[in-house]
Amino acid sequence: MECLGSEEIVLYVEGQLPVATAEDFEAHLGGCTRCREQHGALIETARYLAAEPGEFEDAGLRDIIQRRAAAGYEAPPHRTIARWLIPFAALAAAGVVVLMLPFQGSDDGFVARTGLVRDADRWVAAKVFHGPTEAGTFEPVTDHIRTADALAFAIKNHPNSAAAYVMIFAVAEDGGVDWYYPAPEGTTDAKSIPVRASADYQELGEAIQYPMRPGMMRIFALFSAEPLRVSAVEAGVARALADETIRETDRLPFDDIGQQSFLVRVE
Repeated sequence: MECLGSEEIVLYVEGQLPVATAEDFEAHLGGCTRCREQHGALIETARYLAAEPGEFEDAGLRDIIQRRAAAGYEAPPHRTIARWLIPFAALAAAGVVVLMLPFQGSDDGFVARTGLVRDADRWVAAKVFHGPTEAGTFEPVTDHIRTADALAFAIKNHPNSAAAYVMIFAVAEDGGVDWYYPAPEGTTDAKSIPVRASADYQELGEAIQYPMRPGMMRIFALFSAEPLRVSAVEAGVARALADETIRETDRLPFDDIGQQSFLVRVE
């Protein structure tokens, strides 16, 4: 396909392009330096502009919003995003350092998290494989695995994803956690491992074997913008299992994190 225009690339980042066009563009990105640089610059600009945690929790801001809502304030057209964001992306693509300065004026801004983090699961995926078979191969996990199986993993962290790190671990029915990535390091409180952006699946290292316990087990893959600590995730697992069983807990209590989980029976 031909290169997309800047406005079309913005629509792609927001998930507004038709599916067929978006898929063609993803394939095009792999061989086009110009589009790859523009797309990357736009992602970085949007991340820079993203709201900080708690930024919009200020009571004064809530009062302003309530007053404008009561006065019938209307938001500007959605397309205004492209008119001011594109110049920053173009400058960044050209190697220019863009400094964002505080300013007063119209509030018709671009909330970067709308397209990048609102649906964090949309841009990430994980596959689990078990084996080896008698032929020495590994097969995709369906609904059961053997206690002696080794597990291997492949993940996809789409270029639109805000994630830069991943964790993969398994939780047994009794709440025990076995860590695959990061690898167990004794008493060290390890962190998520870095992961590159890719429109295709990428394999993670070699197959890993633990003496798994028979029963139900859920495998989690957590994709985050900042590294998570093992201790924090294990505490989240404990909170989730205080109210539900591992059969019911398909997500953990973390915000703005892409999550994938697989429930399997270990036999």
